[in-house]
Amino acid sequence: MSSFATEDIALALDRGEMTPFFQPQIDLETGQIIAAEALSRWMRAGELVMPSDYIEIAERSGVICDIDLRMMRLAIESATRWRARGIDVGLSINVSIVTLSASAWARELLDHVADSGMPAELVTVEVTESRRVSEFENVVGELDALAKRGVAISIDDFGAGYADAHSLEMISASELKLDRSLLQGDLPPAAAAARLAHDRGLRLVAEGVETAEHEQRAVDLGCHRAQGFHFSPAVPSREFAELASQ
Repeated sequence: MSSFATEDIALALDRGEMTPFFQPQIDLETGQIIAAEALSRWMRAGELVMPSDYIEIAERSGVICDIDLRMMRLAIESATRWRARGIDVGLSINVSIVTLSASAWARELLDHVADSGMPAELVTVEVTESRRVSEFENVVGELDALAKRGVAISIDDFGAGYADAHSLEMISASELKLDRSLLQGDLPPAAAAARLAHDRGLRLVAEGVETAEHEQRAVDLGCHRAQGFHFSPAVPSREFAELASQ
């Protein structure tokens, strides 16, 4: 249970204490960094506050819309700087269903991508699978608009919630991210999710890869990409650029 009030979170945004960190996604065929997932991080009084400590109350209060907008803008700014250095990787950006339902976030994303010169095809928008299908139905139009402009739509944490084959088709998903519980747990559920992705021609990403064994399981499942502490934690923009330049 979060000990933070809505006012704490809003003040942190005003002070610029929230910023995106970037976790590398690895191409499992080449072993190279192919993309970065932008993840919200809050530096409070010199200590790192993880999203699990404040996202729930941010969604309930609506301040999540401001967080998502700030993270998106800063993530695209970072990707633009990387491209200026010759680092041409994809960018995955998380957004809450609450934000998609209540704001012009999707239009803002498209505007910022266009202004940056970054190809829309390099951008992936991740929506969490733990939301009920009825909530996905409320944002189909927003996600379709993104997909029509070339932005990939990803179902995050697949296997941890409610999404199924119908959900994937309903929101024009082009990527499925296996929840870490599937990768680190029993093989049959993971294999079933992988087959679902392969049958629909979706890009398959393994999350929570923490060991060489997890990496091998991701390869065996036919995952195209993987991310996790086995490769790198989420790091600040400048550190990600150094990793991707190696």
